[in-house]
Amino acid sequence: MTVKSVAFNHSEMSVDVAKLQHDMSITLAKGAGIAEFEVSVARNLNQEVRHDPGEDNHAHALVIGDKPRQTREALRDAARFTPRQQILASGATP
Repeated sequence: MTVKSVAFNHSEMSVDVAKLQHDMSITLAKGAGIAEFEVSVARNLNQEVRHDPGEDNHAHALVIGDKPRQTREALRDAARFTPRQQILASGATP
């Protein structure tokens, strides 16, 4: 499956910080797979990365900043996508 750059379109993008996320059911609750990229990629693209924990999700963060086409494409190219089915097969529960 290919990640499209439109997935990175929002000026305030909601993400989960992998090293803080111990319960994949929270991340998978909305029926999505995982597009994973290093925080340094976002920061090098002049994106602010802000930890924004919620009551039920300590790992939540925001990637904030304008995301013109070049930025969206760079995030897309840096992302590694893991389909929901593969995550569930590894033992995570939604």
